[in-house]
Amino acid sequence: MDFETVSDELFAAKREDFTALRDERAKQARPDRALADRIAGLRKPTVAAWLVNQVSRNCPEEIDRLAEVGAALRAAHQSLAGDELRTLSRRRHELIGLLNKRAQWLARKAAYTYSDATSRQIDDTFEAAVSDEQALEAVRAARLSAALAPGTPEQWLTAAVLPEPGSARTRDAGGAEGRRERAGKQGATEQRGRKQGAKKQPGRVGKQGTAEERGRAGKQDTTERTQETDGKRATADRRRATDGKGTTDQQRETERKRATDRQQETDRKRATADRQRETERKQARTDQRRETDRKRATGKRQETDRKRAADRQRETERKQAEAARQRERAEEARRQAIRDEAAAAIEAREAAEEALSEAEQRAAEAADAVADLRAQLAEATQIERALRAEVSAARKALTSAKRTASAAEKRLADLD
Repeated sequence: MDFETVSDELFAAKREDFTALRDERAKQARPDRALADRIAGLRKPTVAAWLVNQVSRNCPEEIDRLAEVGAALRAAHQSLAGDELRTLSRRRHELIGLLNKRAQWLARKAAYTYSDATSRQIDDTFEAAVSDEQALEAVRAARLSAALAPGTPEQWLTAAVLPEPGSARTRDAGGAEGRRERAGKQGATEQRGRKQGAKKQPGRVGKQGTAEERGRAGKQDTTERTQETDGKRATADRRRATDGKGTTDQQRETERKRATDRQQETDRKRATADRQRETERKQARTDQRRETDRKRATGKRQETDRKRAADRQRETERKQAEAARQRERAEEARRQAIRDEAAAAIEAREAAEEALSEAEQRAAEAADAVADLRAQLAEATQIERALRAEVSAARKALTSAKRTASAAEKRLADLD
């Protein structure tokens, strides 16, 4: 285990896995206390720094192109080629915009929020890589823990972990640097050729561009003017060194005054650039506050909507409970009516049963009376028959007596 390998592993891993993986590797390196302390001191990258690291790892050719544009811009500053500077500035804006889109794609792939502040930090980091070779090496190393800002080289020393001299990454960077230098010279030559052609055919370069690009262009132009002034000052210093002892005191005084003026101009431009960056930072903070206010207002609206929904839900539940109670009361009334009806039916049935019992009793008594009457009738009928038989016998006896009497009378008469 060595520091270079562990650093590459940590900064290539997912951002949310950085802390746990760093602690694990530091624990594994404890036999080497110095190595363990170095690993434990690595800082977790911000979202913007992590995205720049991944772009540098996944798109090395475009980082090489960024280095070529930076080298060509520095060469154009030395030669004070205005048309070439404008063309190279346009190439730089296009390339940084492309790298920003790469970072945005990686953010969506990793499910990270890609805010305007993150986008500006990524642009500033690539701007710093164009303007300074040390910042470029920090971006190429893909071990940034924080985003870079143009014109702040003291920050670059703490925002990145640069490869150690002699490592594989350093050797690769050295070979790439040679290729970038040759490509930069070739690109500068091509730009001078295009500049001459543009003088013959004016109007070929348009002035199209979005407001965002124009804003970045203004910021970069300020950086370019600062670099141009620094280049002029370096040229003057070299000229003074070449003149040597042949320069008179008056000339040296003139040169010092000119250097002072140039330094003042440089300081003024740097102050202007600082004010512009401060304005941009204030604007970023304002945008962040507005975004926070918007989120807070959205949260309040959502909370209000939730409360209203809860009130509506409670009202609906109350109405449903009231309807349920009404249904229960109606059901209870229906059941009571059924119970009352059943009680009335039972009472009526009992009354009917009682009446039936009385009727049956009276019917039984009538049947008994009928039976007695029938028995009496039968007896009377028998008596009647006996009497009729007696009457018939009496009639027969009477008839016989009458006949006997008549015969007697007749015999009596005959006697007479």
